[in-house]
Amino acid sequence: MIEQDYLLQLIEGVCKRPRMYTLNGTFGEVSALLTGTVLNAVDATERDAVHKVFNYFVTSQLLVPSKFWWTGAIRLVATDDEDAIRRVGQLFYDFIQMRLTHTLDEILADAEKRVENYKESEPVAVWRRFMSARFHANQTEIESLILPHPDAHYLWAGGGAPPDIAEQLISISDMVTVSIIAGSIESGRVTLMVELGKIEAYLIDGYWKIDATPIIAIDKANAEIA
Repeated sequence: MIEQDYLLQLIEGVCKRPRMYTLNGTFGEVSALLTGTVLNAVDATERDAVHKVFNYFVTSQLLVPSKFWWTGAIRLVATDDEDAIRRVGQLFYDFIQMRLTHTLDEILADAEKRVENYKESEPVAVWRRFMSARFHANQTEIESLILPHPDAHYLWAGGGAPPDIAEQLISISDMVTVSIIAGSIESGRVTLMVELGKIEAYLIDGYWKIDATPIIAIDKANAEIA
């Protein structure tokens, strides 16, 4: 097994001077290098568990749904490759430091606690209400929660799901962590990371509104196929 001190020095060196260690110094190359040298620097029997725990460690730190996997999660919140490399370096460094004093089970439990204790903001609450209204095809509620859009009717045109199915879909949606990854409450504009990707929300006359354009595009495309 590679010494922890060496791994910490390697992480710092790679992320400060990525072009010295990789061909082009991209985030993808840096991630691949660190995966091979850090995450795989364990016994083969432990490797899958380390990858799984690291993924949840990263996504819980970034408050991004774990389905995006850690590389995708970092790309979603980073402004560019340089920012992504900085973030991945810090996350790897923090993970290695935690492994000095915590078991994998303890790291996983800590990540789960962080997600559970996350307090959702008003824009996130509006997103939850929007998804509930969408599953029920509640036109009045949907219109009150989104920015005006000429094709908004596609959000309720299908009539929604049967009541019992709608409630199941809402429960599944509510299990997904939704967080602010850009902007700020104070500025009146935020980017939410939701199960469908990035969604913009704006504070309009004291009320948060969802820009449902990406979701409308999906519903419109599905309607045209049908």
